[in-house]
Amino acid sequence: TSGSQLNSLSSYDGALNIGISITDAVKVASITGYRNWRNEFSIDGDLSPARTQFGNNILTDWFWSQELRLSVDLSKSVRFTTGAYYSDEKTTYYTLQDIRYVAIPTPGGPLPLFPLQFIGNDPVHTNSKALFGTLFFNVTDALTLTGGVRYTKDFKSYTYYRLNLDGTTINPFLDPNHMLTGHEAVFDGSRPDWHFSADYRFNPAVMAYLSVGTGYKAGGDSPRPFSAAQAIGFGPEKLTSYELGLKTDLLNRTLRFNTAVFYNDFKDAQLVLLSCPQFSPGPCALPQNAGNAKVKGIEVEVQATPVAGLELDAAGSYLKWDWDCVNPEVVGLANGPCSSDPAVIGLLASTPIGFTKELYHAGIQYQTSLGAAGFLTPRFDVSYTGPSVGADLAAAPGTASAIYGQNQGYTVANFHLTWANAKKDLQATLEVTNLFNKYYFFSKFDLTGAGQGAIIGSPGRPTEVALTMKKSF
Repeated sequence: TSGSQLNSLSSYDGALNIGISITDAVKVASITGYRNWRNEFSIDGDLSPARTQFGNNILTDWFWSQELRLSVDLSKSVRFTTGAYYSDEKTTYYTLQDIRYVAIPTPGGPLPLFPLQFIGNDPVHTNSKALFGTLFFNVTDALTLTGGVRYTKDFKSYTYYRLNLDGTTINPFLDPNHMLTGHEAVFDGSRPDWHFSADYRFNPAVMAYLSVGTGYKAGGDSPRPFSAAQAIGFGPEKLTSYELGLKTDLLNRTLRFNTAVFYNDFKDAQLVLLSCPQFSPGPCALPQNAGNAKVKGIEVEVQATPVAGLELDAAGSYLKWDWDCVNPEVVGLANGPCSSDPAVIGLLASTPIGFTKELYHAGIQYQTSLGAAGFLTPRFDVSYTGPSVGADLAAAPGTASAIYGQNQGYTVANFHLTWANAKKDLQATLEVTNLFNKYYFFSKFDLTGAGQGAIIGSPGRPTEVALTMKKSF
């Protein structure tokens, strides 16, 4: 389709924080937030001169939130915070889609030749209410225990409209029985969550901690059904997380070493399916509960100042995602209980979209004194981002998805040269990002399974040079 990639955003934001000390031991806080924005964007999604996919979109959003907190020091060793939260949001999603890779030849029939030419104008309303409380107990000068609870109630309302390009008549392919247009899908759910942590300071330079807690991501209904069969709901995603860590400042604070290990237990993990022929042919952007999974990981951070002026830093993380069981319907099989059969699990990609197993970074800088002329600091950084998938379903060997749809790992280097005056209230920085002009994709979006015929890749920025000035007052 002939079209342009356009994107414009206008946004208005505001926040108001008020703190009141009723006594030295009792404090009240109010946190208010407001946001109003409008985003207009057009996407020529077929990546070719062919007239197969183009869309104009307008999103408007209004959001307001209010939080009240009461903090009380019961004694020198015990204090608590309790409060309430409320948010309200209204969004309208207008879209005009011209999708032509799905065609139905119907001479004289009621359906258009390209049934996925349609207008949607969907209002969305959500609100969230919560009550929470946290208790802090300094058992000794070295040991601190923290416990918290939260009760959350979420509401989501989504009303669908699927019209022909005239903007008035209902699209008979997307809504053949007029069961979708004007239909309001509602999610109304609540959940209690809890958190506990303990930290122990062996000495001023070494502290260990552990934490365990629960959380969840609310369910809802498909925000972008391309047919009435895709207008189905999905449940909440639930998580129990465990973390054990160590924080240190060693050798007279010239060496910092921090590390942590993670274990996350997901129930009913949510994935967005980009291909779902089990529900309907053609394009798909359908959130579903894919199954249960475990995520194990480790993170390490090191900062060192071996001599005056020289700073070294390095950080890395490794995460491993393992599916315990998979919902058979999500991978195109007959509906049934969550399956631990390796053949069923193997139909999903090894990780969800956006999950990166490996992240590493290292940097070095050295500050040189120029006397009355100030300071000069060159810095060099290098970072590595590991591979990731472009679709949630496993790619068959030898297919375009397997060859081109996976995001390969990449390494990028950056260089900065900073001058600061003697007072360090004026500085200028020359930066060169992507120093070696590495060509890479930081994400890929594989739509071949939906019949679109394209894998959309987002390339990283090339080598760029910038000069920035900063003045502090």
